[in-house]
Amino acid sequence: MDVAVIIAAAAIGLAAGSVVDAVSRRVFAEPDAPLLRRSDAALALRFWGGGTKPRRRLVQLGTAVAFALLAGALGWRWALPAYLWFGAVTVLLTVTDVDRKLIPNRITLPGGLVGGAALALGGLLDGDPERLLWMVIGALGYFAFMLVLHLIVPGGLGFGDVKLAIILGGFLGFERLAYVVVGSIGAYVVGGLTSAVLLVTRVKRRKDTIPFGPYMVIGAYTALVFGERIIEWYRQ
Repeated sequence: MDVAVIIAAAAIGLAAGSVVDAVSRRVFAEPDAPLLRRSDAALALRFWGGGTKPRRRLVQLGTAVAFALLAGALGWRWALPAYLWFGAVTVLLTVTDVDRKLIPNRITLPGGLVGGAALALGGLLDGDPERLLWMVIGALGYFAFMLVLHLIVPGGLGFGDVKLAIILGGFLGFERLAYVVVGSIGAYVVGGLTSAVLLVTRVKRRKDTIPFGPYMVIGAYTALVFGERIIEWYRQ
């Protein structure tokens, strides 16, 4: 484990978190405006200034932790910058889903396209072109799985969750196709347990909508960080 890479990734994540927070507010408040602006670069450089709202600090911390986890799990290689982009996008989508119970196309479409292109380039530079096929299979496989569930249980899953599966499946499959299975199962395990606790404690009611996107993201990170251990445990 390269501690320097993890520390650098966490620092980058802390700065990127300011932009993630700004974009999460902008995506709904300014639907016709560009999501990214030139001023965001200055915002990232001044990441510890410009307001002390708890939400911004929480998003900054969440992005820093996401970047550190990904760097620790993957180590330095040319594909790592793509995974840091993945970290920023998944934190952003988690925030929007918790805030508005929506996973906006304005984020998933460019997030997925840029992330996929960066991941493909990283795979080629790392000398792992076969991973590009894994990425495509993972993206299509997770998408198909979620689409079937969406059609079987109307209203149980939003189509935003189905589209999110393309991004998650691509990045999981790029590492190892088995991670797609681990990530999808992990999403339902964590989501089911958390929802049960929320219902039992009456924080949520049965008729309340509970966003599933964050659980999908948690499942994906679980697969990327602990996937090998989980697979070895299952094989025993």
